Amino acid sequence: MDNAYLLQSKSDKAKVYQYYSDILSYHNRYPNVYHEIKVISKLNNTLDAEIILLINFADEQYSGDVKVTARYTFDPPSEVRYEVIDGYGRGRINNSISIKEPNNHASSQGFLCEVDVNHLPLDIMSLEPHGLEETDPMYKEYLQKGIYLQTQDQIYLEGNESLQEALTKCPGCGSNNTLELTRRSEQVGNTTKREYKCSKCSKSVWGMSNGNEI
Repeated sequence: MDNAYLLQSKSDKAKVYQYYSDILSYHNRYPNVYHEIKVISKLNNTLDAEIILLINFADEQYSGDVKVTARYTFDPPSEVRYEVIDGYGRGRINNSISIKEPNNHASSQGFLCEVDVNHLPLDIMSLEPHGLEETDPMYKEYLQKGIYLQTQDQIYLEGNESLQEALTKCPGCGSNNTLELTRRSEQVGNTTKREYKCSKCSKSVWGMSNGNEI
């Protein structure tokens, strides 16, 4: 499976590694996805944690809290690996967050590193290695969760606090928390434009998704 999203950071690799390896901060940083994290054991470069995730499966029978036990293995300053050792996805989910040097174009724009980001809840929603098709009933939920996680990184790691209001307030009617992701998207160079629509006034809003903007 490809990475869930690419993040280009103006922080150095050490700071970015510290950010993603701080697993216990995930429930504060991504509260709409990581509900609770409890350490079971910690030894040398590994950490086992019981994690409760908030996932809305297409089948309402399975929606709600998902509890798994995950093992994180740390390889500073370049990689945070994880696997599910108990619960949904056991034996099937084995992924990583990889921090690497920026490409020439990113470097010329002031980025100090690039991150191939993956997240446990996204892996649970898309167990198959090829990812989700647009016709899959979980596709929209997967996109919404991915954009949310990416936006939180922009806010907490990159300091782009203005994104918080941009994604929650409709520019048409000014209502809060009414923007919903649709299935419409457009590719513009290396970026992807995705459409949001206000559930109150029906205004369409297009946002960029390339690791730098939303």
